[in-house]
Formats: sequence, structure tokens, C-alpha cells
Amino acid sequence: MNEGRGRENPFLAYAETIATPERFPRLSAMFQAAKPRATGVAGDVAALVAMRDSGMITDEEFHGLVRKTAGL
Repeated sequence: MNEGRGRENPFLAYAETIATPERFPRLSAMFQAAKPRATGVAGDVAALVAMRDSGMITDEEFHGLVRKTAGL
């Protein structure tokens, strides 16, 4: 029984088996872009830390984005 907790799209997964990078390099990139992110909140925060450390965002922006990412 599917309780609505699945994240994978079976149709996308099937089409991805046909459009492999070896056969269709540009088309396969579309499937990679369509996949949901697997990093979750921890990965998002790590990306924000990297952006802050590189100077792309300020400390204030960083803290605001962390709160938004955490749903606070």
C-alpha cells in the first residue's frame, strides 16, 4: 500500500533507464536536473556555510536563510 511517502517518480525512473548518458548525453542531464535533492536540511545548511565562508552572502543573510531552511 502506498501511503504517500514515496519520493521517487516511477515514470521518470523508467525513462532515465532509456536515456542513459552514453546514448543521450544532453537529454540525460535533464533527468539529473529533475531529480529531487537528496541532501536535505543538513546539506542545504552546508551549502549556505560555504556561501558565507566564500563571501557570497553576509552573516545576516546566512542566519536568515538558515532559519528559512529549517522552517523557523
